[in-house]
Amino acid sequence: MKNIFKAIALAAIAISAASCISDDQEISGSTIGTLADSYLLTDYGWKLIFKTSEVTFDKSVVKTGSRVYVNFNYLYSEMSDTEVKGTMTSYHVFNVQDILKEGEYEPEDIGTDGIYFPSANNLWASGGYVNACLCYYQGKNSNTAHTISMVYNEQESVDGDLVFEIHHNAFGETIGYQGYEYSNCDYVQAFLSFNYLKVYSGKINSITVKYNNIRDAVSTPPVFEDVAVKISITDPA
Repeated sequence: MKNIFKAIALAAIAISAASCISDDQEISGSTIGTLADSYLLTDYGWKLIFKTSEVTFDKSVVKTGSRVYVNFNYLYSEMSDTEVKGTMTSYHVFNVQDILKEGEYEPEDIGTDGIYFPSANNLWASGGYVNACLCYYQGKNSNTAHTISMVYNEQESVDGDLVFEIHHNAFGETIGYQGYEYSNCDYVQAFLSFNYLKVYSGKINSITVKYNNIRDAVSTPPVFEDVAVKISITDPA
């Protein structure tokens, strides 16, 4: 499970390589983008063309137009400035959500329950999306569907310096509530992309994301802290 987030922390490969790499040397890479018929149009402006694959897409979940993070292998001889031919080794579907603006939600509906990011690089912006690979806890064998939302904080956003908030509503079934401790909760992963171009169309200088961080899940009671993280941005290609 931790290897998933370690891979995602690599974010994206650049279409370049050192001169000492031979044409037939296999290289590992990872990237995120939108799935087309036979390739992935990455957030970084180049295409990942699927030469072969060690895994197959679950067609009940992955469709043309889906947002997908892909790990792959490729040869230096099969890359150019605009495309890479690669073998997909694994993938993760990112669920796309709209960002909420003031007046589109009730505070009690979106919640303030804790989340955490295994790596600082699991939260970044690319292709017009804020991408989040986050974790939270829920009661063991719970059928309660938690919700994760992103809110545009218009009051704190000034002149292209945008502030967003991630909210988690556990509906009373997560660590920190009576009867829910680390020992009787399950660890849950969420892969999400939030389209910030729908709420702001001007020049963007920076993006800061706020959330209630689970600092220590094992302690009784668990320790939480409000954090604000300025994240890296790659402009839409």
